Amino acid sequence: MDSFKEYDLGISRLDEIIEKLESDDLTLEENIKLY
Repeated sequence: MDSFKEYDLGISRLDEIIEKLESDDLTLEENIKLY
């Protein structure tokens, strides 16, 4: 069951990154640091 929790966390993290990428407030350098 823990793997499902980790999977959910990974998905929500990806969603956060995508949201930040879509808002052009961040420079490319800052986007790279998020990864």
